[in-house]
Amino acid sequence: MADDELRQRDKWTLFGNEAEKVEIGVIRNQHAERKCSLQLKFLEDLSRKEPDFPVPLRPHTVWEGMAVKLSCTVQGCPAPQTEALFDSTFPPSFVKEGETLVLSCGFTSPLLPFQQDVSWFRDGEPLRPSGRVEVQTALRSSTLTLRGAHKEHEGFYSTRLQTRDGPQEHSAFIYIRDGAAAVVGAAGSPLQVECSDVNRDYVFLSWKPPSADGAAPVQGYYIERCEVGLLKWSRCNEVVQKVCYYPVMGLQENTMYQFRVCAVNQAGVGRPSKPTEPILTSDPMEPSRTMGNVSIAGKNSWHLASMDMTVQSTRFAAFDLQKGKSYCFRVRSINNQHLENICVPAAPHCIQAVADTDSSAVLLWKEPKNTEGILGYYLYCSEVGTSNWRTINNKPVNGTRFTVHGLNTNKDYVFRVKSVGRAGNSHYSEESQPVRIKAAKVVPSPPSGVCLLHCSGSEMVIGWRAPANQGGEAVKGYFLDQREKPQTVWREVNPKPVKERVYKVSALLEGHYYQFRLFASNVIGLSKPSQPSEAFLCEPWTMPEPGCPYDLELREVRRESLVVMWAEPLYQGQSQITGYVVEISQGEESEDWTEVTQESTMKNHIKNHISGLRAGQTYRLRVSAVNSAGVGRPSLPTEPITAQTKPGTKDMEIGVDNDGFIFLSFQASETAEDGQFKWNKNYRETIDAGRAHLETKHKTSVLTFTAASEEDLGLYTAEMMDSPGVSSSYNFTARKINFDKPNGLVEILFDQLSKEDEGSYTAQLKDGRAKNQFTLVLVDESRKEAGVYRAVVSDSRGEDESILELVDTEKKMDQGERNAPGSSMQKVWNEIFNPTENDKGKYTLEMFDGQETHKRHLDLSGQGTAFCQCFFLDRAKVTKGLPDVVAIMEGKSLCLTCFADGDPAPEMFWLKNDREITSTGQYHIAHENKCTTITISSVTMEDSGNYSIFVRNSYGSQTVHVTVSVYKHGEKPRAVKKKYFFLLV
Repeated sequence: MADDELRQRDKWTLFGNEAEKVEIGVIRNQHAERKCSLQLKFLEDLSRKEPDFPVPLRPHTVWEGMAVKLSCTVQGCPAPQTEALFDSTFPPSFVKEGETLVLSCGFTSPLLPFQQDVSWFRDGEPLRPSGRVEVQTALRSSTLTLRGAHKEHEGFYSTRLQTRDGPQEHSAFIYIRDGAAAVVGAAGSPLQVECSDVNRDYVFLSWKPPSADGAAPVQGYYIERCEVGLLKWSRCNEVVQKVCYYPVMGLQENTMYQFRVCAVNQAGVGRPSKPTEPILTSDPMEPSRTMGNVSIAGKNSWHLASMDMTVQSTRFAAFDLQKGKSYCFRVRSINNQHLENICVPAAPHCIQAVADTDSSAVLLWKEPKNTEGILGYYLYCSEVGTSNWRTINNKPVNGTRFTVHGLNTNKDYVFRVKSVGRAGNSHYSEESQPVRIKAAKVVPSPPSGVCLLHCSGSEMVIGWRAPANQGGEAVKGYFLDQREKPQTVWREVNPKPVKERVYKVSALLEGHYYQFRLFASNVIGLSKPSQPSEAFLCEPWTMPEPGCPYDLELREVRRESLVVMWAEPLYQGQSQITGYVVEISQGEESEDWTEVTQESTMKNHIKNHISGLRAGQTYRLRVSAVNSAGVGRPSLPTEPITAQTKPGTKDMEIGVDNDGFIFLSFQASETAEDGQFKWNKNYRETIDAGRAHLETKHKTSVLTFTAASEEDLGLYTAEMMDSPGVSSSYNFTARKINFDKPNGLVEILFDQLSKEDEGSYTAQLKDGRAKNQFTLVLVDESRKEAGVYRAVVSDSRGEDESILELVDTEKKMDQGERNAPGSSMQKVWNEIFNPTENDKGKYTLEMFDGQETHKRHLDLSGQGTAFCQCFFLDRAKVTKGLPDVVAIMEGKSLCLTCFADGDPAPEMFWLKNDREITSTGQYHIAHENKCTTITISSVTMEDSGNYSIFVRNSYGSQTVHVTVSVYKHGEKPRAVKKKYFFLLV
């Protein structure tokens, strides 16, 4: 036994020695790693250096018009980092009450450590993360998410980014619009419900009235309370409260409550306001009652001394006071309607609106003389010519100036304002004068693209691009500055403005380098200077190739085509120009150029379908001239242009008026501004006033030919002078005809009719001095014009006739006696009543998204009558049972019964205000053999609303509505207008 114990002890000792060896090894490794880390840190500290450029930038000489890309290398230890700035920001936005608001901004580079605390604010108050508010900041972006938005959340939202030069901030106004009304025509929800004078059984509430009255003025308010955790709201007042405050009595002590307010008008009770924060009722005499560590001595704990009594005199005896305590008292004046002596504020005046941008206006007004009790202002706008007034803000704004967003461009608006007070809103102010929504007139943006067009050794011809933004007024002229390369002072070249974008600069020294810059001017003032040009060497041009074309302009930009025009080079080289090469590049900065034309063109304009052009993509174009020596220098590229057909764009049309004269008509889109039209022939030639006269009215311009002949054939273009992008063209051509004089026949021959042949064809006949003409109109659709047509030609020698049969192959389906098209936010449909064999065929649905047309087809040609009957006649439908309006006294029981039909048997659902009703509580729903009944026991005023029965099966559905109006005992039922709603799928 002793030997075994000895051997065991030896094992223990061996184990302990080995463990000690391992521990020593670990410690040695740790010392080595720590020493190595210190050495690396020492070496790193030795290698630390400030950022610098290892390869210095140097001058470069390049050809004019060449693309230049400059890059540099930065080194340092640790690696240099660039400071982040705002890259993308959020615009003014509109969110409906109850929806989620998401605002996001991006940064130019990853955030540095000192920048990662990005702050968000609303009306200057910081927003903290909570159950409703979430802030997420990544390295290159920051996002604010607000769930369940209320009117109280409307206001200016801003985000702040720290930089070395101080904080950088971006702000935008966020509008919170009213949610769906609980009852049709009801008022909006009140806002900013606040609790004060919290006692053990009493709370004083105040709020602000809603901006939207609904179908009728607000009559008053209902106040509701809810014990926290019970989720059951009960009404505090039986009689509507007519002012925006209310003392809530009869509360339980030491209980958590929440309160909300609903506005009432003739249509019913509106949406409730946002609930207050939970409030604890307790005795103000108890120290535990004081919130925020405020004691009774702080005199911030008020309680109702007179309890439920109304004091009739100017004296009152207060009991149950503590000896040695100091008290303060205050008195409220109450009249026989339980209203405090306040009155409705007066309306503002001198309403003035000023155009700001193409979607906003600045609204100004003067406050009333007596501003006591005014809580803010509500603003309203309406498009001229309509009576649809829209609420602008749902949270009262302070001050007398506000920028209104979300307006339609080139539309006229009027505005009006209300004052907001506790006793209600004032009446509307007078309307402002109409204002056209467009960008305010400002100075133009700087010109760009300064280039050298020709040089003789002592003179230089300079060209440039027009400003991208004219500032709302036409550019009146340009001013040119120059300087020699070593100098820093600019010298004015032309004291008087020049209208053309080409200017010859004289008295230059050969062999010297010169730089140029431009200013653009309009009636508002002078633009900022353009970027200085590169340094141009003044020496005579002797190269054999031509110089660069200039003055590139884009017209008729569509989804798949455009027109580019240019002026021929001022320097042609050593031979005549034989043509031009047009190149295109996709992207705003791409230098990958592709030739558009397979061979050079002699025209100084080109229009064709460019292969690979895609809607929504951005392109640039440039042009080069060609002579016998080769291809010359390319022009400056055009500004980036997006291939798209703007909404409302219309092409030029040809027609014949009532007097038999041929005319060309061009109508600008509704969003375009009023202005003058410019007509040309073949893009450059002016139109002979003796051969055609021009008439312009509003946004339509008509060119009428007085005596059209072969001299008038050609390509005609029209554009708006202030908006060259609004343009179109038409190729006025003649087609070969056969004239059989002996038989008196005029024939126009078509090899095969196509879409391009659609239009008006006019033939002129001349017999001696007499002249007449006739017109044939070819339209690629028949619609209601289908049938047999007979044309008769007669004179004193007899008559002849020609018969033409038009077959109705496809027609548009509009609202009619036998069909009813409709749509919702999610679907579109067309219902055919009593279908017959004639309704068989191919049906096409066309949808336009603003850029392209989408088509869907349904072929009912071979399905037979049985399919039509199954699809249209066996769908679910309501057959009988529901009235339009039901009026019932409060406390009674309401029973509604509905019958439906369909094969298969339809499902049936009851809804209130578009929400499904379940068979619980006071609602009892029974279904039996295509019949359903809903019973509402002991109806109350809250049961008023729009009820509906929704039936459906696999072939369709239908909804039928009934309006339920609950009135109190002794009152007369309110008159309810009949309303009908149908949903057919």
